[in-house]
Amino acid sequence: MDEARSSYATHNRKLRELSLLRSKSPSPSHLFSAFSKTLTPLFDFHRRLASADRVVSFVSTFASAVDDEFLDHFLKFLLAAAAASNKTTRYRAWQIDYGCLVQAARGSY
Repeated sequence: MDEARSSYATHNRKLRELSLLRSKSPSPSHLFSAFSKTLTPLFDFHRRLASADRVVSFVSTFASAVDDEFLDHFLKFLLAAAAASNKTTRYRAWQIDYGCLVQAARGSY
C-alpha cells in the first residue's frame, strides 16, 4: 500500500502483483484477512490527504476487479466500517464504496 500511496503511476504494476497474490492464495478469506489488516490504518486519517485518496483509488480498482468470495468479505468489511461511530471511518468506507461503483460502471461499457 505504501507504493500505491506515493503515485498513481505504480497502480497498474501493484494491481498485477496483488492479482498474482490473489491467484496464489490458498483461500480468498486468507487474502482478505491480510488485505484488511493492511487497509485498516487508512480509516484513521482525519484529513483528506492526496496519498489517502490514491490508496482509496487503488483499493477501489482492485476490489471492483475481483468477483469471488474476497469481494463478499470486502463488502461486509466496508458495511461494518460505514456503520461505525467514527465520522472519518464512515467517510473512508463510503469513499471506497463509491470508488468501487465508479470502477464497475466504467468496466461495464
